[in-house]
Amino acid sequence: MTQNVSYTIKALRFPLVVLVVFIHSFGAGEYTPYHISFSCISSYDFYNIIRITISHVIALVAVPLFFIISGYLFYVKLENWDWNIWKKKIKSRFYTLLIPYVVWSFLRIIFNRFVNLYSSEESLSVTILSNTLSHKIPLYGTFWHYTYADTDITSWFGFISPLSVPYHVPLWFIRDLIVLVFLSPVLYKIIKLLGIWCIIILGGIYISFLWPQMQFINIKSVFFFSLGAFVSIKKIDFLKCLGFIKKKEYVFAIPILTILMVYYDGFQPIHSIIMPWFILLGVAGIFMLFSENKQLQKWRLFHAFSDMSFFIFASHVFILIILSRIEEGYIDMNTNPFILISLYFINPIISISTSILIFVILKKYMPITLKVLNGRIERKQAKKFA
Repeated sequence: MTQNVSYTIKALRFPLVVLVVFIHSFGAGEYTPYHISFSCISSYDFYNIIRITISHVIALVAVPLFFIISGYLFYVKLENWDWNIWKKKIKSRFYTLLIPYVVWSFLRIIFNRFVNLYSSEESLSVTILSNTLSHKIPLYGTFWHYTYADTDITSWFGFISPLSVPYHVPLWFIRDLIVLVFLSPVLYKIIKLLGIWCIIILGGIYISFLWPQMQFINIKSVFFFSLGAFVSIKKIDFLKCLGFIKKKEYVFAIPILTILMVYYDGFQPIHSIIMPWFILLGVAGIFMLFSENKQLQKWRLFHAFSDMSFFIFASHVFILIILSRIEEGYIDMNTNPFILISLYFINPIISISTSILIFVILKKYMPITLKVLNGRIERKQAKKFA
C-alpha cells in the first residue's frame, strides 16, 4: 500500500461518516416525491430538494466507499494467500468488528428501554429485549436481522430486493463485513480464478439488483468489498487507474445524474436504474478528489478525526433520536421552511459534535471502555477488561 493510498484512506474516513450521519438525519416532516412541484417550486419544495440531494443522493456513496476500503485493507499482505496471516486478521476482526457489533447492539436496545425514547413503532424493542433475555426468541432475531430497509428498491425485472438490517440499523455495515471476512478465502479463490470477470459479473448484478432477498448480506456489500479486494490482490494502483475521470464527459455526467436522482427520487424503477451508475461515478470521483498529490495537505485536517470515525458511526443515531424527540412537539411541515433547512444541517452537526465530545471524555477517563466501543481493543486489554 503506497503512502498516497494510505493518506487518502485516512482522509476519507471522517467525511464519509459525516455523510452517513446525513443519511440517517433526513429532517422533519414526511416526504413523498409527489410533494415537490418542479414547475412552481415553493420554499418547502426547496427544503425537500436540499435534503433529497444530500441524504438520498450525495450521501449514497459513503457506504460503498467504506466497503471498498475494508476489502482493500483486508487483503493487504494477502496478495499471495497465507493462512497464518489470515488467522491473524480474523483474530483482529474479532476485536474490531464482532465485539463492537454486540456491544453497540445491546446499548441501542438498553438506550431505547431506559431513556424511554422509542416511538410506538420502536417500542417493540422492550418486548424484544425481555423475550431475548428469557430465551423466547433467538439472539439472531435481535442482533442479526430485525427488519428490512429500502423496501421500494426494485430490480430491472420489477421484484423487490430490500436491505436486511439489525435493530441498531447502521450496524448492517458491520454485520455484512463480518460475513465477508469469514468468506474471504472463498472470495480470494474466486478473484484468482475469474480475475476481472468476477468484478464484471458482480457489477452487473449490482447495477440490475438481480440479487436474492437475504437476511445477512447485500449485493452492495459483496460487490464493493470484492472491488476493494480485487484491487488489493492484483496490486493495482487504483488512484492512477482513475485518471480517466478527469475527462470533460465526467464533469457533465455527475451533475446530470444528480439532477435525475433528485427528480426521480422515490419513483421506481427509474430511480433504481440511475442510482447504481451515480454511485459508481461518485465513488470514483471522491477517490480522485482526495487522492491528488496537491490536495493531500489540504485534506490532512481530516486525519485528526479519523480515529473517531467508527465511534461517530456507531453513536450518532443515539443523539439524533434525542434531538428528534425534543423537536417532535415543535417541528413539523407547518414550520417555517428556513427553520426546517437550518435544523436539517444543525442536527447532524450537534450529533457529530456530541459524539466527538463523548469520545474525548472517554479517551481521557475511560480509555479501555473507549477501545472496546471503538473496535480498537487489543487481546491483552480484552482479558484485563473482562
